[in-house]
Amino acid sequence: MRPKALFWFDVFFFIALALYLLRTAIALSALQAALNAQPVAESYALPVAMLISSVIIGAQVLVWFLVSRRRQAKALWLWVGIAVFLLMGLPKAAQAFLLGQLVVGDVLYDVFYFGSLIGSLAMLLRSSTRAWLAGK
Repeated sequence: MRPKALFWFDVFFFIALALYLLRTAIALSALQAALNAQPVAESYALPVAMLISSVIIGAQVLVWFLVSRRRQAKALWLWVGIAVFLLMGLPKAAQAFLLGQLVVGDVLYDVFYFGSLIGSLAMLLRSSTRAWLAGK
């Protein structure tokens, strides 16, 4: 039987993914507006940004599928690596907040996004989840 912590991993994961998609959509529209303001716009900037975002999102969904649905214990450690990589943005966000460079929406995004990442990690690293992934 799937542990309850795995259900909460799914919830935290999809909250973080939805927030990432929202931030990506906002960033891409801002990038498009900045490119339109340029007299000679670089035509490859937006497709490259979309490709990079798509690869990141695809990798996250693949790892979620392997952990949550296919019960692959090695994918757990892959998710830990991805989440740690994404959490490396936390000091930058904290610095921007302390310097007063963030608006309220950015602060709320950072709190919920990083909180969801930490929550998903905490649920995956619980002993009941690791035992379930090991097949015990």
